[in-house]
Amino acid sequence: MTVKEDLAVAGKRRRFSAEDKVRILRRHLVDKVPVSDLCDEQGLHPTLFYKWQKEFFENGASAFGSGTDMKLQRPTLCRPCAKSGIRDDSHRRVRCTEVDFCR
Repeated sequence: MTVKEDLAVAGKRRRFSAEDKVRILRRHLVDKVPVSDLCDEQGLHPTLFYKWQKEFFENGASAFGSGTDMKLQRPTLCRPCAKSGIRDDSHRRVRCTEVDFCR
């Protein structure tokens, strides 16, 4: 019985983690395994595979960051703190009492 048939009998949907999706895509893109073979092995519909591939390429730039170092970005302040002119993030632990606290 194939993976697809096993799941059909059990009546369950299979959930793939992000790591699983990348592993499957890598096998096609790097190892040159045909999509039809991967889909048969994993119990996938080819449309789902191509959807993952499209999403992977559309969001690939995020893997390299936005061009700025994340540590250098200024924290987001809640409205009262931003209006008061506070510029550093040291107040978060002491002064900010907002429910929607500063990040």
